[in-house]
Amino acid sequence: TDEGYLGYIVGHEEDDIGLGTYKRTSYIISPEITFPYVVEYGFKFYSIVALGIRLSDTKIDYVPNPKYLESSSQIAPAIQLTPLAFRFGTRVGGILELGWGHKGMINLGLFCKI
Repeated sequence: TDEGYLGYIVGHEEDDIGLGTYKRTSYIISPEITFPYVVEYGFKFYSIVALGIRLSDTKIDYVPNPKYLESSSQIAPAIQLTPLAFRFGTRVGGILELGWGHKGMINLGLFCKI
């Protein structure tokens, strides 16, 4: 391993389910470890493993009876496995990560080191 990070993610989901409104907010705190395979000037091929905790609040507000509100909170593990990750560039560049978990399946990004 050559790097470790502590990440914080906030997500919000809202949908009209026909009988009311569904809302969920998730908070994720997850340390991650990077495993490099190839490190050359301007290129890095690596994997990521992350294990953390997800706190979720869910609310369903039913339209037929506006006084009825269903609410729940949940604590669950947050896992990310990224077997294929690529970083291009030195001071300015791009990132492509392919994996599974709380960060999604495909992550594309740009970076700029100041």
